[in-house]
Amino acid sequence: AAIRMYEAIIAAGTPVYDTYQRLGLAYLHTGELPKALTVTQRATQQAPLDGAVHYQLAKIYRQMGRTREAEEELETCVRLKQSDQFSIQKLIELSEAVRTRQLNQIAKLRGDLLSESGNDPEILTWLGVLLGHAGFYGDALQPLQSAVEIQPDSFEACYDLGLTLEKLGKEQEAEAPLRKALDLRPESVEVNILLGVLYANQGRTQDAIERLRKARQSRPDNFTLLALLGQQYLLGWYLDEAIPTLCQAVQLRPGDAGTRYLLIEAYQNNRQYGKALQVATETASLFPREARSQYEIGHQLGNLGHYQEMRLHFEEAIRLDPSFAAAYVGRGDSQLRSGDDEEALESYEKARRLDRENLDAVRGVGRSLIRLRRYQLAVVDLKESVAAHPDDAELYLQLSQVQSQLGNSQEAAQANATFEKLQALGMEKQNSQKPRRFASADRSGVR
Repeated sequence: AAIRMYEAIIAAGTPVYDTYQRLGLAYLHTGELPKALTVTQRATQQAPLDGAVHYQLAKIYRQMGRTREAEEELETCVRLKQSDQFSIQKLIELSEAVRTRQLNQIAKLRGDLLSESGNDPEILTWLGVLLGHAGFYGDALQPLQSAVEIQPDSFEACYDLGLTLEKLGKEQEAEAPLRKALDLRPESVEVNILLGVLYANQGRTQDAIERLRKARQSRPDNFTLLALLGQQYLLGWYLDEAIPTLCQAVQLRPGDAGTRYLLIEAYQNNRQYGKALQVATETASLFPREARSQYEIGHQLGNLGHYQEMRLHFEEAIRLDPSFAAAYVGRGDSQLRSGDDEEALESYEKARRLDRENLDAVRGVGRSLIRLRRYQLAVVDLKESVAAHPDDAELYLQLSQVQSQLGNSQEAAQANATFEKLQALGMEKQNSQKPRRFASADRSGVR
């Protein structure tokens, strides 16, 4: 009963000082150790100077068999008792000043602590944590850097320094202290998640997946973690892992449209068009005013060969959002298949006006002009298109066809040679975008 009440308080967004600590203690009593660990860690972020919270964390670690972390927390309890009480009092005053946003008082207390306790890594770390927790990342950076220089094997200092650098947009610099923190505590959920996000932002898909998989062991039902992991699986074409991961995320939060669209894409890439259509239809029922949901139904109907039906959904998407370029492309595709070449050209041109970088629209204009036999106009348009998109094979194929129709055999041959070269490169890219299974390279052996 206590757990239900504390969880409700936290869900309402109004937890008082010791709510996380008390909820962690209740989880500990019921043997729910992963949950106890998570909320008690939140409690230490709120009250880093409370020895009772660190002692509770030590008990949890000990019951989980994580002896080293338990000993570290017990040592923190001892240090808190032995620490300079003047600095502790200053930190407590800083905590209150941060809470009430007293900027002048924050600056004064920060200066006092740096000048009077600048050689104490514990005080410096707590100073950085308090400032960072309140969003004063620039002010937190110096004390945390000093703490790491003095005590390079401090997990808290390394983690908080990495977090602060990441918040300041210095992701390259953040990796080193975060990797050090990971070496010190390989099981840390917070470090694994933060590194996973950092790697995802850098396009390092394999590294991001490794870290997010590790974090998932401790938080198997965390929606945000599952959605990000599923997205990274999808980017790496690990579809056997992406689909169940995204399905679980959708089950946890059915009303999240973004995750549903990722799941549709995963099914589509895996050529499971029927399931992709099913999810798209469910999404449209949940979000009837969202153009993207109608577009996805039309797209999957097209994959299944239902070309007449798909046009209706593209039309509906355009009605809901007249600026949706992809929907005009979809409508153009259906019109071209039905022989409505003039209408298709209008749709593609509209899409291109809305989004000059939309290659499907650019290609559609070329195809329509060829179908309409407007070769003089097509050659001018295609020359402009290949200049804007010099790496697209299909545009060179279209240009070759048009030049051939105009009797320009040399220009046609040149365009065709470029097409064949780009086509070969495109085949290599397609081969890299095929479903595969994820094989972990993590030294911890996670699979």
